[in-house]
Amino acid sequence: NREVLSRHLEQMGHTVTVAEDGNQVLDMLSTRQFDLVLLDINMPGLDGYQTLERLKADSAACHIPVIMLADTEEVGDIERCIETGAADYLLEPLNLALLKLRIDTCLEKQRSHSQEQRDSERLAGDLMSIILPLGAALSGENNLDRLTERIVEEAMSLCNADCGVLY
Repeated sequence: NREVLSRHLEQMGHTVTVAEDGNQVLDMLSTRQFDLVLLDINMPGLDGYQTLERLKADSAACHIPVIMLADTEEVGDIERCIETGAADYLLEPLNLALLKLRIDTCLEKQRSHSQEQRDSERLAGDLMSIILPLGAALSGENNLDRLTERIVEEAMSLCNADCGVLY
């Protein structure tokens, strides 16, 4: 099953690394970067649930989206996977069109989240580089008009605004 799935994923354009059990998955995640993990609930050794729990508890790997694969449609199993942090859940035998759609959706969400995080970090850096000097200026500036002008200029710069007014 792993080999067949691996071939299909490669035909879809993905680079695939195969693990035989949950321990091997966790070992791989500790040494390499992955964009997505497909986990079968019924793996030997650590099962899919245990592997998912450990993966989500690892601060270095918890951001990786995980799609759980199972041969059962029991609501309790689906709930457990989603509550533990799985991004999605697919039934086996897999519908390849649905698999492709779910993988593409997870990867797009991951890219969007990563971009939002980079934007937030950049904004935080910008804020710190502007607010700290502005705070120093507040404590040392005696000219209220000049201080107000500087606050408006910095706010305009942060917002990429053409003009600004302080009331």
